[in-house]
Amino acid sequence: MSGNLLEMVHKHVDRTTVDTIASLLSQSGETMHSAIDQVIPTLAGGLAQKSSTREGARELNESLDRVDDSILDDIPGYLSSNTSHVTQAGTGILGNIFGADLGNVLARLAPSTGLGEAGTSSVMKMVAPIVLAVLSRHRRRERLDADGLAQFLDDQRRDVDAALPSSMAG
Repeated sequence: MSGNLLEMVHKHVDRTTVDTIASLLSQSGETMHSAIDQVIPTLAGGLAQKSSTREGARELNESLDRVDDSILDDIPGYLSSNTSHVTQAGTGILGNIFGADLGNVLARLAPSTGLGEAGTSSVMKMVAPIVLAVLSRHRRRERLDADGLAQFLDDQRRDVDAALPSSMAG
């Protein structure tokens, strides 16, 4: 069960991907890079929290069965040609990960992204499908079941906590 989820995601979120998201959301590449660096550990932390219960791990494992990780083969192309689908999928993913706490997560994260809650939400909706695709591919390659997935995500907590913006710590 080796691997660092944050590093795996960052390998796929390269400069071209960041610039694509920035363009789609009418932001600068620098602003987007900073925001994405905060969004990725926030999403990973939410996934770890969700999988910390047996039911949450089972739900996450089942949802990963439906994730098309082929988006990782051309993320900029996928985002550009499927923007409304990505946003819709991202909305569902955020609801699944954070549930009723999503508003609180956005309120805490938005000041550090500098994009406001709506802008932060838009970035999270674009990045969430990428994070899930990376996790889905890793789960398949490592042959993880729900318990293995929960253990893998729990093992990520130290790195995730260290990468979280201070507004999200604790």
